Amino acid sequence: MMLLCLFFAVFAIFLPYFLLKGRAERLYFKIVLFGTNAVLLGLTLFSFQISRESVYLLLLYYLLSALIIFVNFWLVVFDCIKRKTLKGIRFLLPIALSALLSFGMLKIDLSERISLLFEFGAYKTELDDYVFNGKKSEKISKFGKYSGIVWTSAGYYSVIVYDKNNNLDLLFKQSRSQSQSTGRNEDFEHSFINSLDGVLKIQDNYFRCKFHTEDLFK
Repeated sequence: MMLLCLFFAVFAIFLPYFLLKGRAERLYFKIVLFGTNAVLLGLTLFSFQISRESVYLLLLYYLLSALIIFVNFWLVVFDCIKRKTLKGIRFLLPIALSALLSFGMLKIDLSERISLLFEFGAYKTELDDYVFNGKKSEKISKFGKYSGIVWTSAGYYSVIVYDKNNNLDLLFKQSRSQSQSTGRNEDFEHSFINSLDGVLKIQDNYFRCKFHTEDLFK
């Protein structure tokens, strides 16, 4: 059903382009081109919020992103054929830049960083109550000597962790650079660090840790 809807969306976008003539056709071409690129960047900027809602919405985000790239590419190709010139190939530049910017934003977790700016305070308060005041909470989990609160669990686990030594990010980097010849450490602390897929320092002593397994919850 979703793929069928996407097919009709593509059809609805391309149909006016082939029906319009002259200035109206050029205006429509540019509106679609720059409008879809703006949508791609907007979706990427809110991708973390989308992923927190459900895995299906995250899948829809990836499908829409692929659809936008597909529409831009073929719209430019058809435009070059229709106008019998290769000058229009320059219109591939916006989607190339948008795709690179979107990839960069995903690479540095920009969407999640923005969400943390607004929501970290509430999570920090609850985590601090547990760490410093011993206040129990179902949201808090222990990871060896670390304590953390689940930040999101849609498709993967993202946990805000308190580290009194303030070096979890350094330990994570060291674990990634260690040679396999050093052997496997079965200590839970090292098992936790080795199981992480990413660590982002929020502020001193507080880190966002990402992983994909429930085995770490104890």
